[in-house]
Amino acid sequence: DKMVLKDIDLLIKPCMKVALVGENGVGKTTLIKLLSRFYTLDNGIIEINGQDLADIDTESWEQNLGLLTQHFNTYPAFSVEENIHFGNVSKKIDEEDILIAGQKANVTGFVEKYKNKFKQILSIQFKDGIDPSWGQWQRLGIARTLYRDAPVVIFDEPTSSIDAQAEYEIFENINNSTMNKTVIYVSHRYSTVRNADLICVLKNGKIVESGNHRDLMSISGEYAKNL
Repeated sequence: DKMVLKDIDLLIKPCMKVALVGENGVGKTTLIKLLSRFYTLDNGIIEINGQDLADIDTESWEQNLGLLTQHFNTYPAFSVEENIHFGNVSKKIDEEDILIAGQKANVTGFVEKYKNKFKQILSIQFKDGIDPSWGQWQRLGIARTLYRDAPVVIFDEPTSSIDAQAEYEIFENINNSTMNKTVIYVSHRYSTVRNADLICVLKNGKIVESGNHRDLMSISGEYAKNL
């Protein structure tokens, strides 16, 4: 019965890097779930290239979408390589593409320390297995999503267990390596999204500010106050 989002008016152009920021509970994840068709709208419309999202074939939309939520699946009985490959099981394991995705997500730094590198099993229940930290699992989740190679990529607070500097570096890697993709990422850390093409500040279910870093700093509003 509670209205979560109100008067949302947002245009995302192809290949834009868009950041949604704001405190917990302001509607960022709800907006992502609407875009991903987990939820349906009570009012209003979401259009993709002028077509109502509700009229687009669900399977077709899913094939064009890479999504990493806050609560994603982990596969500890499988290797690093396989965990990344699960992002796109429609193609054979491509070790070069897996390595590239790992580099973009800052995975290779800790994977190279594993005894079996990308063949490492990620559970101590198996011989020679190890248990990654949750922050490492989050990086593997980002690598899996990038390996999917979808034209639209959404990250919903994928780095909550990673320090701010590492999050900034990962977002920069994503920005620089997805020039031909539309990317939306959600974060409660204002300082990590400054290089997005469009930053939307949500408060009480509304977008109260939007623009790039320079625009938002010039108005000395919510964004500048929380940076």
